[in-house]
Parts: sequence; C-alpha cells; structure tokens
Amino acid sequence: MNTKLKQAFITVFFICCFFSASAAAELQVNIDRQSLTLDDRALLTIEANGDFQLPPDLSPLQQDFRLGAIQRSLVTTHTAGQRQSRTRWQIPISAKTTGSVILPPLRLQNFMSEPIQLSIAPGRERAPISSTAQFNDLVIEARLDRLIVYKNAQLIMDVTLFHRQPLPDDTEFVPPYIESGRVIRLQAPSTRTAEVNREPYLVTEFSFALFPNEEGYIRIEGPALRLPEGNRFLLDELLADDLEVEVLPQVHDTHDGHWLPSENVFLSDTLGSLPLGEEPRLLRSLTLTAVGLTSDHLPDTLLLADPYPHYTLVGRESNEHLSSQGVTSVLQELWLLTPEQEGTYPHPGAEIHWWDTLSDQARITSRPHGEITIGSEFVTSTGSNVDTSTSSGKTNIEEDRDFNSQRLGLITATLMLLSVLAYTLYQRWSQHLNRRITLKRPV
Repeated sequence: MNTKLKQAFITVFFICCFFSASAAAELQVNIDRQSLTLDDRALLTIEANGDFQLPPDLSPLQQDFRLGAIQRSLVTTHTAGQRQSRTRWQIPISAKTTGSVILPPLRLQNFMSEPIQLSIAPGRERAPISSTAQFNDLVIEARLDRLIVYKNAQLIMDVTLFHRQPLPDDTEFVPPYIESGRVIRLQAPSTRTAEVNREPYLVTEFSFALFPNEEGYIRIEGPALRLPEGNRFLLDELLADDLEVEVLPQVHDTHDGHWLPSENVFLSDTLGSLPLGEEPRLLRSLTLTAVGLTSDHLPDTLLLADPYPHYTLVGRESNEHLSSQGVTSVLQELWLLTPEQEGTYPHPGAEIHWWDTLSDQARITSRPHGEITIGSEFVTSTGSNVDTSTSSGKTNIEEDRDFNSQRLGLITATLMLLSVLAYTLYQRWSQHLNRRITLKRPV
C-alpha cells in the first residue's frame, strides 16, 4: 500500500470513529411499558438486522393480546461506503387478561427474541357524567388543518380543552388513532386563560402530526382525556369526536421510485478542507431538509457517486425535529474526496424530486453538476489550493497556506462532524420519547 492510499485509509478510519456504534442483536423485541391495564394500549417494537418484508410470526401473541395495524420502516446507515439495513415493525397491542403475563418469544427465520414479563392490572370503571352543567365545565375540541391529505403526507390535529378548574397533575392526554400510519405528539400541553362567552376559562392546547398511509376515506378516532378517580369534574374520561379525511394516492413517480410529499424541501451543499495527517482532504456535506415528512420516507441517498472513485461516503444520518408546525426531517451525508494527483475531477450534482403538497405540483431541488480543479499544492503536504470558476461551470476553491487557513478548515470540518453527532444523539432521544407515545386510544 503506497503512502497516499495508506493516508486515505487512516483518514477514513478517523472519521468513521464518529459514526461507530455497537452491533445490535439479530432480533430485538421491546415494549414501551411493562406495567399496564386492560384500558391501555402499548407499543410493541420489533427490530431485525437486514431488509425484511414480513414480520416475525405474531400468532403466539394472539392468545393474551389484541394486535393493531403493523407499521414497517427500514432504517439504513452508510459507513465507509458500506450500507447496513435494519427493519423495524411497530404494533399497538392491548391485553386481554390480567395478572402476570409473559410476552412470548418471537421467531424470525433462525433468530429468536427473549420473552418479556408484563404486569396487567384491571381497567377502571367509567363514571357517568352527572349533568350537562358539569360536562360544560370541561369541553374538548379537535380540529384538522385539512380534510384531504396525500398518502404519507402530514396532517396536523390541534386539540383544545376548555375547563373552569385546573386539571389534575396526573391527567392523561390520549392521542388520536389511525388504523394505518403514524401519530406523533408535537408539543406538551400548555394552558392559558381566556374569556369564552364572557366567562373566564382555562384553555389547554396541544397538537399531533398524523401521517396516514392507507388510501381512501379513513376515520380518525379522536383524542381523549383521562382523569384520576375522585376528580372535581366528576368524570373519568372525555373523548373528542371522531373525524374523517380523504387520503389521496401517490400522484408523482420519480426515476428513483421515491414518493416525497412535503410542504418544502431544502438542499444545502458545503465543501471544506479536512487537514488530517500529512495530506489534507476535502469533506463535502450534503443536507436535505424536508418539512412535513417523516425520516423513514427520505431518499436512500442524496448523491449517486458510484462512477467517481475519488468520492467515499463516510457518514449518513437522519433525524426528525418536532414543533407546533409539525415534523421536519433532516438527512445529512458526508463525503470524503481523496484525489490522487492534481488535475480536474468531476464534481457530481444532487437532484431531489418531490411533490409539493401545498401547491399540488411536482418540484425538483438540485445542486448543479460541475468540475473541481485540484492544484499541486493541495495533493502535496505543503498546503491546500483548490481553484474555482463558477462562470465556466467549474467549482474552484482557493485557500492560503498559512496557519490560520488550515486552522479554519479544521474548525469547519470539526463542526460538520459534531453536527452529525448531535443529530445522532437527538434521534436516539426522540426515538426514546416516541416509544412512550400510545398510538391508539384503549377501548
């Protein structure tokens, strides 16, 4: 191995350290709670290494549990040019019996999961509403931002509670439920004071993002409010009305087979030096931001760099950001450029086809294809010098050889790597919170 190839290998290994993670078990089964009642609906998560279409055999669960609709997602990561896939199934379940119940092992091909011990308590008796006046002391309303939505596109539900007295601290806010799709809680309940019909009220507000993936007219079971026993409102549960929406099918086929229904898509492209070891390198960062789209529907890759041997994928991370306006997904790819000698090299562009759900039309967000000229001083250890010329269609970058420029390049690259690490930590934290969200109101 010559010196340049050895240095490139060391550089890639250094960057990959930031993305290393312990290998997961072949088949993992988790549940978001191990103590529940007959009223509760828990979320069962099954994960397996590889790309699988069918989940494990779920028949062992049907004796003691009711099963909801299965949601499948594929999680892919790229490290040093290698693609790794992990299949995830999420299933809402509810118990049929009380006591100590074993969630039995599940089998997928030659792999077997571990059993899980659960504690099931009886459900609560429902207290009837004693009078209309008492009911008017607590009112729940649910509203959708639209009644027609595309498949896998975002639907926002705003929930408002009107109440004369403060809610108990242990009040449970039950999310809405759709038979096929995802429901994501966007914000914690917040309370303000307001005047309704010239009478003072407390107004508690919160919202959800819904992503239905079943076409046609679907019913959304409204959110609910569960109150502890002996509360001043004299009721145990208050349910919002069910709602109905029309889910439109996929209307835009792209060359790569992806259906990206989004409210807006941004694509950023940055190129900076990475002065590691004896020879500096270039680090290209591509970041896709999609508003109103979940991360499991982002494209598999942002850059088709197979024909370019001087390009190496060193990291790919995706995550979801939540706000009162909905879900925003971010996908970032890091590419290491390792030219062997001076000269002109292709600088491949990126092109994302997506469907604008606000204007109902197909759009393309892209970064142009060009060329990058590598000077002799860049590929040697004496410094870095990359020239650019946008008028001729070439991308050229010039850096001085002084210490300050090298330090700036190192800071830039470090910030890029830290941003990926921050995305990774946020994603794990978000997944931990999402496991605590109940997808369907118990019946």
